[in-house]
Amino acid sequence: MYATDLWITATENFNRFRELGFDERIVPIRADAHDLPYADGFFDAIVCIDSYPYYGAKEGFVDRYMAPLVRKGGFIAVVTPGLKKDLKDGIVPAELVPFWEEDMNFYSLDWWKKLWPRGR
Repeated sequence: MYATDLWITATENFNRFRELGFDERIVPIRADAHDLPYADGFFDAIVCIDSYPYYGAKEGFVDRYMAPLVRKGGFIAVVTPGLKKDLKDGIVPAELVPFWEEDMNFYSLDWWKKLWPRGR
């Protein structure tokens, strides 16, 4: 298993994996999602947890950067916070204001459904 992260060093992740007893099961890699160091067809599955909206919320990202890395019949799964409805005119609902940060890229399920079918 590989854990790829841009913002956390491979050493930091390795130390965390060692503390959890997973250091022999997970290989930490520091890389940008737009320049991943893996061969085409290398993975059976790619799972993105709480990171995808920061780099993949643009049309064509899956086709260009992720899909080639997954074997035919493989899977790409994304787990991320989302919104029930898209923001209107960028206005954040009052109940989210205390938790909202300027660079948050959260979208609704409908928004993602419109983006991904344009890919493979």
